[in-house]
Amino acid sequence: PPQTTLFRPTRVLSFLPGVAEGDNVTMFYDPMISKLIVHSKDRATALRDLNLALRSYQVAGVPTNLSFLERCASHPAFMEGGISTSFLDDHGEALVKEADLSPTPPSAVAVAAAAMVLNRNEASRRGLNLPGGAWGQIGASWRAFDSAQGVAETFAIETDGGGSTVDVEVRHHSDGTFTITVPSEDEATTQHVEATFKTTAEGTTMEVVLDKMHRFDVDVSIEETQTETSVHLFAHNATDTGLGPRHVYNVVAPKATFQGASDVSSAPLIKAVMPGKIVRVLVEVGDVVEADQPLVILEAMKMEHVIKANGPGCVSAVSFAEGEIVADGAILVELEVADEVELAA
Repeated sequence: PPQTTLFRPTRVLSFLPGVAEGDNVTMFYDPMISKLIVHSKDRATALRDLNLALRSYQVAGVPTNLSFLERCASHPAFMEGGISTSFLDDHGEALVKEADLSPTPPSAVAVAAAAMVLNRNEASRRGLNLPGGAWGQIGASWRAFDSAQGVAETFAIETDGGGSTVDVEVRHHSDGTFTITVPSEDEATTQHVEATFKTTAEGTTMEVVLDKMHRFDVDVSIEETQTETSVHLFAHNATDTGLGPRHVYNVVAPKATFQGASDVSSAPLIKAVMPGKIVRVLVEVGDVVEADQPLVILEAMKMEHVIKANGPGCVSAVSFAEGEIVADGAILVELEVADEVELAA
């Protein structure tokens, strides 16, 4: 089951925690893991403190609704008061769309890439085998040149919320710094990143200098699974870089450009968004699907969640049957990308 690898609620206001770091959170649980209570002399002050507290939460290892709660707490209708239990019925769709439209800052992707590279290199220097995640696919061949001048690697990173995947290039320099290029719809952004890890009793912090100008700290939590590496970033005093307080990224498959790297399939992987039970499987191998077509219905947290295709393609594998229990991040369906199959008219 998912494990809370990092749990740091706000330290400035009262809260009622339901879990602690290291606790396992199974699918058979009440979905509330913490309750935040804010009171102050007036509503405006309480709302200010509420938003500050939500931005200060640090939870890694399990998906949460913290970002959604931040958007709710800053919504004009909520701030004005007088709301009722119909608040989400009235504004829920707009709050979800707001999350979809929020652009992911290239600086956040660059910092996430640097954190993952540092984590892999540090493990290699200590002779540790990463536990089968995305970096584990490459193995010890990194050790010979992890700081070699000009070496470049490219890997796919899922941006915040898993809405899209970008191919990020990391070029190593002999002084231990990186030049990281993040593509976008308009033009690619290239940034110079200096980063070092500092480990304390509180956890791992990464000291970052971005473009030789912006210096800030980032609390980092990195998790490895059999299919990917996830990095959670909690930035401090980095708003001038476009880097917000909380970001989560997944490395789907590293595609290193150096000799000895293995090829990794580019097939899109449709994954469970949380632990749950497969209620219905709506496709089978060989089916041609379109973007946003429902593929699987997952029951979790007393609700049914429709898992949809992230693009057109052909179903190449279905991993689970109806009635089976799946873990968070489990691969449910694999697709061959649209330009590799002949789609039906």
